[in-house]
Amino acid sequence: MTIAASKTDSLLLLTDPPQESHLAMDRDMKLLADYGSGSQSVVRFYSWKTPTISLGKIQDRSILNGEKAQKEQVEIAVRPTGGRHLYHQNDFCFSIIIPTHSSIAWGNSVSERQKTIGTILNNLIHRFGLPLDARSHGTSPEQLRSMSKSPCFSLAVTNEPTVHSQKIAGVAQLITASGGLIQGSIPITDQYLKIVDYEMIDSLEKDRRKERLKQASCSFQSLFPDKIITFELLESHFRTVLDAFLMNENFLR
Repeated sequence: MTIAASKTDSLLLLTDPPQESHLAMDRDMKLLADYGSGSQSVVRFYSWKTPTISLGKIQDRSILNGEKAQKEQVEIAVRPTGGRHLYHQNDFCFSIIIPTHSSIAWGNSVSERQKTIGTILNNLIHRFGLPLDARSHGTSPEQLRSMSKSPCFSLAVTNEPTVHSQKIAGVAQLITASGGLIQGSIPITDQYLKIVDYEMIDSLEKDRRKERLKQASCSFQSLFPDKIITFELLESHFRTVLDAFLMNENFLR
């Protein structure tokens, strides 16, 4: 069930209620199947019904303590997109379906689309009075390999937005012959740091990794400790930025 939807010829915007992890991932693949061969893009906003750890599609599940997750009723899901693992609770999630004949200029390649969504997210951040600080330079293959077992928010890749050099949004992609899918997460609170608690590493390394994660990333709670930033507020600003992007008006590139 969708809570709210708005539609133009080029874009369908959906807001879904909190979902169980497998339903959230199935939903994106169903939307890709339904809209991928057309021309209308889809942007979906959603959250998670229960705390969830999501893995990138090629990650090995053995990096997580599944027994601990099950005991604490934390679901584990595998995303259809790539990227690394992250903990979902009190985060703002979105997915974008890019059809093969899209009338919106998202870009054709992974790098072009990463730049587009990075610019959109930077505009979103800018609306909160935060500085534009996109990581526009490349991330070396050596860096990515060395961080392959580290959480998503431990490293910002090319064009992922950062604030004061700290990552504030994670983005992953899937491109198929029948269309493309972008999935993203923005931490509202610091719950995302819990991901380290479920990694199969010793307690000393957990402490070190959590400290590195705190230094490398941030949430809206950490940026605005005296304000309440809600899912609804982020969605409202995201919709406004999308309108500007589609109209190409007042859009900071």
